[in-house]
Amino acid sequence: MRHPSLSFRPKLGAILLGGLLLSGCAVGPEDSTERNRSFWNLATIFSTEKEKAEVTPVDDPASEEAREEQNSFKNIPLIGGILAAIFNPKNLPKDEELAVDEDDKFETAPKDYRVPVRLTRITEDHLLADRAAPLLKVFHVNNGRLHAFSSPITIRGMAEDANGIASLKINGTLIPMRSRVFTKKLHVPFGEHQTLIEAEDNAGNVAYFQFKLVRKSARQNAARLRPGRGSIDIRPVRQPAPPPRLAAMKEPGVYMVLMAGSRAAHIVKMPTLKKCRAAVEFSNNAACTVHAGRSG
Repeated sequence: MRHPSLSFRPKLGAILLGGLLLSGCAVGPEDSTERNRSFWNLATIFSTEKEKAEVTPVDDPASEEAREEQNSFKNIPLIGGILAAIFNPKNLPKDEELAVDEDDKFETAPKDYRVPVRLTRITEDHLLADRAAPLLKVFHVNNGRLHAFSSPITIRGMAEDANGIASLKINGTLIPMRSRVFTKKLHVPFGEHQTLIEAEDNAGNVAYFQFKLVRKSARQNAARLRPGRGSIDIRPVRQPAPPPRLAAMKEPGVYMVLMAGSRAAHIVKMPTLKKCRAAVEFSNNAACTVHAGRSG
């Protein structure tokens, strides 16, 4: 018995391939673009792995229509399932992106936006819990009065609070602040003038300081003292001490007087003026005097 020749197998494969192509052209899409697309899908089956990697997928805007037309391959007897598997397009990348679960998107959302909200709430609670008024001081006010003898009069003070000072007013006028210290010059006539200072912190608490601003036309037994720049305070005038009464010098002669800083001076009678001057050199508060003696 003679075996069939091996050259018959390639011929049979070529006949089957030609029949498949003719069937696709007969029942497939009539549009030339769709026919070329189906041909290239078939060509990818017989291509190598390297050639498949070089093929770049192109988005088809008519993907839904192509699927509906290619589903008609299943109606062909015998080879309909094979043709549908060959010409069935793959899932597009957009379809895979739309398949993401919406719950996963909310779970993977950044949570850093919650931190500023939480810090804001803590700050608001801290301000609401603050009920203490600011600390307000005015320098050189004694017994509710600030004395001055010229115009303008400088008012200096300090206002501080843990939450910061929002505003400072003197007699209703807003005053700028440098750190915690404030300074304001006022032109006032002679006499007494009521002055009110208000300090408000960022929590809305207000502190008040009220005093009388007194401008005098004369010293009135007082002298000005400036402890700081632009600040005025007063102190009583010190009366000078009277000179010591040298009641011990009753006899004529030379006397050395030792001044001790009081009205009672130490008087020592010296034998000669030369020796008195020599003794005075050892003292910073002594002097020599020649007395002729008391009469009668």
